Amino acid sequence: MLIDKHALKILIAASTDRHRYALNGLHVRDGYVEATNGDILARVPMPTIHPDEVPASWQPLAADPMRDVILAREGMVKVAKALPKRARLPILGTAAIGRHNEHAEAVTGLPGEQTRVHVEVVEGAYPNTGQGAPLWPQGEPAYRIAISGRLLGVLAHLADREQCVILTFRDALGPIEFQVGHDGDRPITGLVMPMRLPEPPRPHAALPDPEPEEAETLPSSSA
Repeated sequence: MLIDKHALKILIAASTDRHRYALNGLHVRDGYVEATNGDILARVPMPTIHPDEVPASWQPLAADPMRDVILAREGMVKVAKALPKRARLPILGTAAIGRHNEHAEAVTGLPGEQTRVHVEVVEGAYPNTGQGAPLWPQGEPAYRIAISGRLLGVLAHLADREQCVILTFRDALGPIEFQVGHDGDRPITGLVMPMRLPEPPRPHAALPDPEPEEAETLPSSSA
């Protein structure tokens, strides 16, 4: 399979709890990868790379779909570090991963400057996180509110690792109230202004057919 740095961002959601070993990695599903620590679940589709762009030396690994495999977090972190922050070509920001004996192997870079990374395969049953699983909310969403990632970073900075950020939504268009810390501990409070989601482009209304022009009648002349 092929995976890129964008998809590897979700490693931050993988568990580091050794007692929950089945969650200590990146789970490969059909068309996407996912990670969870039991409190947060993140998933992202696989990158789309044209087969002609894949180096021939990658082909055996790239052709392995790795479906329903859990790739150990530690090894995948090494794969992420092996990828350049800014790639000259899209394929250079991608790694090919496939089974190799009892583990998995990842390769990055073009021939002559390749890096190979050993990745352990985690044994265990991953939770049922498919789209139809009971954990997914059902019905129509009550609100969809967009918040800048920069503002979420500010909230994360305000909270210590052991603190929670409490968000209060009173309506769909108003500001979001936040509180960091408990009431008796000098909590930090404030507001986050939500961004409106862009409206999807509306189809152009069909123009009415033009009225048929009446034929001009010339005055008759007598010979």
